[in-house]
Amino acid sequence: MPQPHFSVVDVLRTLPVPHRNHLFLAYGKHLPDGRLVEPKLEALAEYLGTTGVAPYDNLYLHKGGLLSWYFFKDTNTTTRSVEIRLRREYEGIEDGLTPDLEWDGDPELYHMKRRSKDLLILKLAALDKERVFQTNWRRRTVRYDSTYVIALRDGSFTIEVRSPHSKVSALYRAVSSAIRLQLASGTECDLRDISKRNALKAALDARCFFAQHRHDDTEVSRTTVEAQPEYDLESGTRLDDIERGAGVTGFSRSYDFEYDHPDGYKELCKYRVRLSNGQVRVEKDMSEPAIRVLQQHVVSLF
Repeated sequence: MPQPHFSVVDVLRTLPVPHRNHLFLAYGKHLPDGRLVEPKLEALAEYLGTTGVAPYDNLYLHKGGLLSWYFFKDTNTTTRSVEIRLRREYEGIEDGLTPDLEWDGDPELYHMKRRSKDLLILKLAALDKERVFQTNWRRRTVRYDSTYVIALRDGSFTIEVRSPHSKVSALYRAVSSAIRLQLASGTECDLRDISKRNALKAALDARCFFAQHRHDDTEVSRTTVEAQPEYDLESGTRLDDIERGAGVTGFSRSYDFEYDHPDGYKELCKYRVRLSNGQVRVEKDMSEPAIRVLQQHVVSLF
């Protein structure tokens, strides 16, 4: 929870523009007139105070990208038991460790932080990136590490990986090893099955607004179809007719749904499903509560 006044302002600065504008409108009578954002943020922070701003702290953590879930129906593992184990086996992990990384080696756990009573965040690092610099005909390669975020959730105990596709398997192995949980005892969630995609769409009251297709010819690799506002591409047979007429196969479908925040803000959330492997990718600035809703509905399908 933020404490000093400047931290309260910093929390408000992290909000996406649509959510920030909603607050400006809701508390407009307490804010200065004009188009400058900073004076309004400072006045809003002064009015709300530490307690009023607390719900917005860490509300938006995910910066877009792949979400993947492994859930365990029959296990006694909880985020609390994992927290106790890791605190015992990785002394100082809550303050952050310095991992011993090898080039293209396995990801290493270095930080743990509890976000809520049923959410534990783990951070792992891997030395797996490089850049090549060339100066005066000399080439120099610099290797550097990447940080990956894993969310452990209670309920049906779930490992949630947030990463590029190429690292998903390695991250699952690293986390399952650290928390002593066999992946074979769980289920990896994917949405290749159209019935599961339709069930998720219905549960979220979502709309298909974008479709991407793959071509087999030598000139065009992919094409896209975008819906008119408020129209659902998957309603009726229009999208099927387009696919049959063009002789293409589906590559991905994108959906949006609304999440209602306690302060009255209606967040438009977007997620994309790759049809070949059922992976889910979310847009930048999707809030943590909205991700939680998406995760709960996906896991409930398996």
